[in-house]
Amino acid sequence: MSVRLIQAATFSALLTLAASAVATEGNSGNQAAQKNSHAYRHGVVVPANKDIINYRKSHDGLMVATPAAKAAAAANLMSYGGGDANGNGVTSGKPRVYLVVYGNQWGNLTTDAATGLVSLSKDNAGVVPYLQKFFKGLGTGGELWSGVMTQYCDGPNVTAGATVCPNNASFVGYPTGGAYAGIWYDNAAASPSSATSAQLAAEAVAAAKHFGNTTAASNRYVQYVILSPTGSTPDGFNTPNGTFCAYHSSTSDANAGSIAYTNMPYVNDIDAGGQYTCGEHGVNAGAAGTLDGFSITEGHEYAETITDQFFPNGNAAGWTDPNGQENGDLCALAAGGALQNMKSGQGSFAVQGTWSNDTAKCEFVHAIVGAAVGGTPTANFSATTNGLTATFTDSSTDAGGTITSHAWTFGDNGTSTATSPSHTYAAAGTYSVTETVTDSASGKTSSKTVSVTVSKPATNIIAANSSLCLNVATNSSGAGVIQSPCAATGNELWTLVPVGSYYHLVAKGSGLCLNVPGSSTATGTQLIQYGCQGSSSTNDQWSLMAVGGRYHIVSRSNGLCVNISGNSSSSGAKVIQWTCQSSTSTNDQFTF
Repeated sequence: MSVRLIQAATFSALLTLAASAVATEGNSGNQAAQKNSHAYRHGVVVPANKDIINYRKSHDGLMVATPAAKAAAAANLMSYGGGDANGNGVTSGKPRVYLVVYGNQWGNLTTDAATGLVSLSKDNAGVVPYLQKFFKGLGTGGELWSGVMTQYCDGPNVTAGATVCPNNASFVGYPTGGAYAGIWYDNAAASPSSATSAQLAAEAVAAAKHFGNTTAASNRYVQYVILSPTGSTPDGFNTPNGTFCAYHSSTSDANAGSIAYTNMPYVNDIDAGGQYTCGEHGVNAGAAGTLDGFSITEGHEYAETITDQFFPNGNAAGWTDPNGQENGDLCALAAGGALQNMKSGQGSFAVQGTWSNDTAKCEFVHAIVGAAVGGTPTANFSATTNGLTATFTDSSTDAGGTITSHAWTFGDNGTSTATSPSHTYAAAGTYSVTETVTDSASGKTSSKTVSVTVSKPATNIIAANSSLCLNVATNSSGAGVIQSPCAATGNELWTLVPVGSYYHLVAKGSGLCLNVPGSSTATGTQLIQYGCQGSSSTNDQWSLMAVGGRYHIVSRSNGLCVNISGNSSSSGAKVIQWTCQSSTSTNDQFTF
């Protein structure tokens, strides 16, 4: 459900994640489903800041539901909604969460080389790296807040209305190794100042396609968190009529199937210093609690999404109580719930408890239910390149189990979840490519990283003084380089292959490199083609120095320039090395 703005004492109750439709607190029923299937939303309501702080001080964030709330909930346990048309009601596999940073208002992106965390220059509070760490931490360091959700299930052996899962059910997956699957900074344009529900749903579909999740199967255990920038009011957030902090919902696409997503506003924009808050300093005082509201709110929505993932025809297909409340709603502060820090391998994060049917109370810790043994995967792949495009072929194995997902990072902020993807880079260079595979039952992961070098497609190197091209008469090693009429075949085509900040110039016909014979430093020496050397050998490494719209090709070994002997315009003239000339001399200037 949606998290709504309310006074602090009732904060948790309205802190409900919205899955596919919005059911607002206090309403007797859910709103009618829209044609695009994202009208039914569940979310979190805003409580008063003062009350939340007093609650934390007096109860230390550890109290569970009041006796009256517990008695009411125990008499009306959550029950299974029967699933959608495909029998899907919960995330009965390892949950995978993609963060979608919506709009270019977030500023410039940087990636921490040590942690891999993405930060944005205008995200002054650090929300983006905080949420990455929150989801990376789930399922690590002995974290058992996620265990509460694993008691819920779906599948053909679970009947609609069931309050207990049979042993042969498909249980909500535990996020072993982390639920975080990737991040997309969608900075192609500014996000709307007040995105509509339809625009948020469209952004979720765009995110699915961006990550390569273009089938229903690839979105089965996935949710997308649409994080809007500070100052925006997505779907009415932080407006007089938008008394919510966040909500979770779902939409659908003809190819990608059902897509679960969360409308996650910049919740600290709520008047945190005044009457209302979305949880800022809900657990922790001072700087440590500045981002409490983001993990409380998004944790609420995450927990509800994996236990009530899709909303066919505007109806909950997963687990809700007789009043349509989800596991987060039943443990919000208004229902007598509590807040406390959850510890994971990534640190401590403020969260609320969630409802446990098997104990009839709100819990922060629960044994993992339905955990299958599964297998141990080993990631492996090979790569081939053609120009700036790299094609990857997966050959990963899984001893005793089945690989359920593939996650690729291409070293340029590009990602994919395809089994054997291809990726086109914007620039030549060497990139670190990582594939991570996950076992379907155990949740175990394995990663492999390979350096992949891509270059621009083979091209002519054209002498400015003659309009002739660098060529090699034969394919033999040691053959001298000359100029001749340009053609699009053979050794008149050269590929620039990065070697650090320099290049190998590789003749397409022979596969040999432009070379200074014997590492000569003498001007007038004819250049040759020779077997390409390693990075420690500099006589076949070249830099490109811009001269107007042309280039000097400069030897790393001696600083001399590639030159046409005698400034000749004749075919067959030797290509030599010579002292680099001024910009007015064209016999050592080239275009590609």
